[in-house]
Amino acid sequence: MEEKKKIFLFLGSFPQAGLQNKLKLSDVWYATKLPESSPENWHKITQILKSSELIGVVGKFGRSTYRRLASEEYESASKELLSALSKVAHVIFIHEDIINGDDTPYDKIFDYGGNAYAYEDHLAQIPKEQTESANALLKEHGVQVTAYKKNSELHVLADSFIEDLENNLLFRIYIPKGRIYSNEMSRLLELFQEWLTSAKKEKIRRDGYRTSSGQVIEFFSERNFDGDGVSGEIEEFSRFLDICSYPEEASRVLQGIGVDQSTATEMVRRYSKEVRRLRVDIKQEREQRILQIRHRMESEIIDEPITSSIQWHAVGGLIASMIPDQPRDISSVMRHQIFSPNESGGHIQINQQIIERAYGEVTQNIAGTQHFGPDAQALIELIRTHGEAQEIDLIASVHELSDDEARTAERLTAKQKLKSFLLRSRDQIESTAFGIAQSYIESQMGL
Repeated sequence: MEEKKKIFLFLGSFPQAGLQNKLKLSDVWYATKLPESSPENWHKITQILKSSELIGVVGKFGRSTYRRLASEEYESASKELLSALSKVAHVIFIHEDIINGDDTPYDKIFDYGGNAYAYEDHLAQIPKEQTESANALLKEHGVQVTAYKKNSELHVLADSFIEDLENNLLFRIYIPKGRIYSNEMSRLLELFQEWLTSAKKEKIRRDGYRTSSGQVIEFFSERNFDGDGVSGEIEEFSRFLDICSYPEEASRVLQGIGVDQSTATEMVRRYSKEVRRLRVDIKQEREQRILQIRHRMESEIIDEPITSSIQWHAVGGLIASMIPDQPRDISSVMRHQIFSPNESGGHIQINQQIIERAYGEVTQNIAGTQHFGPDAQALIELIRTHGEAQEIDLIASVHELSDDEARTAERLTAKQKLKSFLLRSRDQIESTAFGIAQSYIESQMGL
């Protein structure tokens, strides 16, 4: 039976020659479609997006596309297209001025020679309500938007996206040095790799690198996984770890997915032992962190006038209430507990100054941000407040962006994620805080 041809889709008008040559070398067909077109053509694009042969999409949305997204004429076509786009691996580049609603004319920079399309895409003004509507629509459908400022950024990021797609990257995780439970997460990922290879018979390659500030872990597969496939495997693995305390049941689960009885028995024995060890290590690390933070606070405020009134046993309880407890599964290890300085741990009566100081100490200690300055810490606080479902990924992006030893393409990806977050959340963020965060991001690197 003849193998189906892989297809890649480019959406929009931007330099594609280098990217197309990269796909040719991998024997991938490609097509280019322009969203600066009729609703009927948008329906045709949607049909391509629904094709089982499509492996990925790189797109660039200009002003004219934004106007169409927010128009009544394109309402049905927009929702259909964005819904289909969200279900395939993709990245959509949008100039940050467009996302931000900045309609500064470009006519003194470019000569369009009467080209109507070029005028519409670069000069036509977009009403604020249309910009907000288009931004909301993209967010609602989970479209992966990357804000860019320079064409060089777009090319580097698009090239990196295609390379990861060709190599069947399952996921890439940046683990900051010093983050709580980071060693345990690395060990869990080793077990997850064995689960995929031994139990699920997948061919998985683990790669990555270390820097003085953190560690990057990458998983690659011989076959293409969609996003739901990776999430499903993680959830199934997590459920298996939960039942390892019941060897007979865990063994039946393994046998149910094709593992022979003797191998299943041995895997359950080893996994049960490793899970028990991990739980002990997590418990002990948590206790050590609580003690470290309390001792540091005692040393720092020993000469302050409020010292005599401090009930240190209560402070210890406050710190403990702020630090994540033992996680239940692999997904939990990848997350940190979200807390607020206004949550003072029940009815413990502690000076507000102490609460604020404890909050700062805990935040830095468990997140591995001890080396961050106030601007980076302020950005992380904005992410905690407005990041919603992307909070974990965005905080990791702050770490990766600040890591001078991380790979350029990945630092640039982190930078663009953070810029996109700020632009989407601008109306919810106080202007001074927005300016500080934006300046910090721009100061980290440039092309």
